[in-house]
Amino acid sequence: MPQGGSVVDDNNQTEKGTFSLADSAGFVTTAGSADRDLLLQRAEDLEMLGAFSQSGSVISGKFVAFNYEQGSGSITSYKVYNNQSQATVFEAMRVSSLAGANGTLDLSMFSASSPSVQLMVHNIPWGTIHLAAANETTVTIGLAHGANVMAINHSDVWGTDRTAVNITFSDVAGTLAVIHGSIDISPDQGNLTVNISKGGQLFFRAFADYTRISHGGQWLTMDYLIRGAISSELWALASNTSAVYDLVQFHPGSLSLASDKVNISDLEVGVQAHSILLVHLDQGSIGHLNSFIPVGMATDTVAATNIRDDLKAWRDNSTEPVRYIIRNGDVTTAAMYVPAGASSPKLVLGLDHKSSD
Repeated sequence: MPQGGSVVDDNNQTEKGTFSLADSAGFVTTAGSADRDLLLQRAEDLEMLGAFSQSGSVISGKFVAFNYEQGSGSITSYKVYNNQSQATVFEAMRVSSLAGANGTLDLSMFSASSPSVQLMVHNIPWGTIHLAAANETTVTIGLAHGANVMAINHSDVWGTDRTAVNITFSDVAGTLAVIHGSIDISPDQGNLTVNISKGGQLFFRAFADYTRISHGGQWLTMDYLIRGAISSELWALASNTSAVYDLVQFHPGSLSLASDKVNISDLEVGVQAHSILLVHLDQGSIGHLNSFIPVGMATDTVAATNIRDDLKAWRDNSTEPVRYIIRNGDVTTAAMYVPAGASSPKLVLGLDHKSSD
């Protein structure tokens, strides 16, 4: 079973990397690979996740496309998907300690790592870039033409070593943030220099118009990512015998799929206590969403009317789990607050497979 803390390959046979914070993505099956393409096509149709493909240095996906230059450890021509087209956000992103590192594709995730840093790119609607630094790292970014950059200063809430910039173009926008570091903007707004301290993180998320969450909701999510409230973000779709998933981990966690060697039966996510888990699920694959609570918790889950209820629970250090759910067609998004004081908390999602068989 795939476990958090490593990067798992497509066929779920080998594990790579030593970063305890590593994201993961993959295809898991009890019955061979027949379901893989069908699940991936459905995941793309539902705008949940998609597989990357590679031709030379070109990495392509529905939601993200870019070149990876191994010699310099750079991503170039980084494009994100928005309203049936792709828009260039970064002309180049160079990571100082990544030069010469091999790039690896794991279904919906690209990764490249060195002893100092791990870079991960996710082919999901947000066009997420996630970088975890084991040592001090500098990232230099050349923005695409037409960028408008605005620094965001919430040091009174975030602290002095957490900062972000909003990057907007005529057809796309997003936020670049750093935890334990700083961002310098060039006078012409064409370049960014990100200095990341040991143990720090960088992440970028595009604000996509076509998604189920408004720009305001997407920014609120970024705000609480920077604060440290959100521990993980999971995308998953399953059939009786197989599942595809993509997991971004902002704090150490784990993921496993329970199986009886015939059917995939449960998805289990281990997360930090006093944190929020974002879950995006195919409604036809996942059952019992309204009733599950963190395992080991005796109290009922509080049904929230707004994601701010989850955030307030986190801010207040609440001991009660809170759940906020958004349904849009065949996709359900849930924000799950895992309460303070929970011992080895985990969420177990029962798989129904109503529409994915």
